[in-house]
Amino acid sequence: MRFVDVTETAAQRSGYTREELLQMGPEDFSDTPRADLERYFDAAIAAGAKGTRFEHLSRLKDGTKIYVEIRRRALRLGGRWIIFSSTRDISKRKRAELAALRLGRMFAALSATNEVIMRTPTTEELYASVCNAAVDGGKFLGASICCTQENSARMRVVAASGPEADRLKGLYISMDQSTPEGSGLVGTAFHSQTPCVSDDFFE
Repeated sequence: MRFVDVTETAAQRSGYTREELLQMGPEDFSDTPRADLERYFDAAIAAGAKGTRFEHLSRLKDGTKIYVEIRRRALRLGGRWIIFSSTRDISKRKRAELAALRLGRMFAALSATNEVIMRTPTTEELYASVCNAAVDGGKFLGASICCTQENSARMRVVAASGPEADRLKGLYISMDQSTPEGSGLVGTAFHSQTPCVSDDFFE
């Protein structure tokens, strides 16, 4: 699967030269396995003149990832299939949609939290219910609550929900800012008394 021709616009937007693109293929622009790409192209062939349309996370030369809408149509030329693809940058719209989705999940988590506060008898059960509300109601991947320990520079995970809940419960996290652990999200949030966000994660 290699590009047989590309437009100058494609070269400008991707950051590659036309010569570089002609040595590349669809695999170089995403983390999609080759087998999946082959299925997408087979789908374009099966769709006939109608072609296919889908949204995809694409990677540019500088590592930037953008959301694109890809339209494909297959034509039979010289005894083989040629796939014509056109792409459109939809990053602005897609990020707005994702932001709205995250906000909706946050409101769902807060609503579920308000409900459990009214009917949870103990602090321990409240913490567990709040974490469950974030995961079940807010659709977060995971949630945990940390509490400070008296006369200690550590915090303890007192409740957690999600795939790593069993591993997290009871875990101690340093608040000492001179250590790597204490300079993480938990320590920074504690010392700054402000919300902390990190995008440093494995995809």
